[in-house]
Amino acid sequence: MILLLVATLARAATVDRIVAVVDDDVIALSEIYDLGSSYIDQKCPPPADDACLTAAEGEVLDALIDRDLVKQELGRLDLEVTSEEIDRAIDGMVRQYGMSDRDQLEQELSTQGISWDDYREQITDQLREMKFTENVIRPRVTVTDNEVADMYQRTAREYAGPPAAELEAFALAVPPDADAAAKKAVVDHAKQLADEVNAGKRDWLATVKEFDQGGYTARDGKMGQFKKGELAPAIDAIVFGTPVGTVASPIDMGNAVVVLKVVSVAQTGVKPLSEVEGQIKDQIYQTKVEDETSQWLEQARRKAAIHILLDEGRPTASTPPATPPASAPACAPS
Repeated sequence: MILLLVATLARAATVDRIVAVVDDDVIALSEIYDLGSSYIDQKCPPPADDACLTAAEGEVLDALIDRDLVKQELGRLDLEVTSEEIDRAIDGMVRQYGMSDRDQLEQELSTQGISWDDYREQITDQLREMKFTENVIRPRVTVTDNEVADMYQRTAREYAGPPAAELEAFALAVPPDADAAAKKAVVDHAKQLADEVNAGKRDWLATVKEFDQGGYTARDGKMGQFKKGELAPAIDAIVFGTPVGTVASPIDMGNAVVVLKVVSVAQTGVKPLSEVEGQIKDQIYQTKVEDETSQWLEQARRKAAIHILLDEGRPTASTPPATPPASAPACAPS
């Protein structure tokens, strides 16, 4: 996002001063805290040193400079946000949240410490960003069929269903009256058989036919195919955490100890391009919009007369507040 680093409109108690001049527009320190007080508090919890505060304030200031450049461009194109557009957006928010009228919205904002004027300014910033993207950036962005097809080929797995494992198994019965020691003996026996198969000392199918007590012998040990998420979470983790062709650690099922072999794992249900084309186009478009926006802002910064005064103006115990250059208008304390 160009305009908003954080969704906050809290005002910090600070002595105001000029921190930047963008062409003829002045940015004050109070604007940094109007936009980013929560971000700054989170990044530099008190007691914070000046270096941390200056760095955090600088990040918010960058967003404010970008916002000012966008505002200037919309003004040049005669596309500034109007009061009518702001009112329509606010009315839309009232309807979206099922409120009776603007008064109810204003009361709700007030309980959150957000003034009506600050809220309107936030809406204005959002509308500016939308207008800027639609009118300045979007005409620069095109998404071709070849780009969509190429991305689909490179990322087809992302549009597939969950992986499915082909499993084989045998089971050792646990006697109904088995105590802890007897059950452990069954588990240990199952583990020994699994280890010997994995070590190549035993043949898997022969082991199934010799030891299975769970009905898998008749199916040559075949258990079936299971998609990730279809099995119990604990079993799911074992199955999809075991290398293909390997016998997994025995699973105590209470009345039986089951030994699984992961025969194969494959992706399922890869969606055709026609079903995901719109999604891919949106992803490519959004990436290009972000890239074009970054390029536009870099060019706009090079063309604009930008004076950063943030580092110069922070007062210390021994240094009085810096005075802005003669060309910059003074900013009255808030």
